[in-house]
Amino acid sequence: TEWQTRVSSLKGVYRERKKHYDGLQLDAIPFPAGARSLSAAASSAAATQEALWASVVAYELNNAQRMDDATLARRLRWVHECRVCYLHRHPIPWLDYARWHVSETNVAEARAVYARAREALGGSFLPIFFESAELEEREGDLEAAEAIYELIL
Repeated sequence: TEWQTRVSSLKGVYRERKKHYDGLQLDAIPFPAGARSLSAAASSAAATQEALWASVVAYELNNAQRMDDATLARRLRWVHECRVCYLHRHPIPWLDYARWHVSETNVAEARAVYARAREALGGSFLPIFFESAELEEREGDLEAAEAIYELIL
């Protein structure tokens, strides 16, 4: 009886998780956010994928499976990595990923995500630079912050 209850509960979690993952196009070619050369349909599809990935992250943050903190952190890291893999030219997934690391007080990982975001996006999205420089300032590394600000110039 105890196992039947657990299995039933996990099936419910699986069904709910599947709803969030079903619309994702994992084989889609990533385009830059707001690319002007995209057709209206392709632009709409990219926006839909952004919204679906945001839904997946929000669902996983709810921890419906009641995972322990370490397991949940691994799961969220995996989801964020998948999201930036498929939307690597979109700034919002990068910001969300880095902010999540900051919220988890994992500054080294946040720095690495910001660095990867700057490389992936180039100079096209300034908030990435500003947030990463502000992180360095909060952490007391003014030289690193200054180096990031100089990248903008």
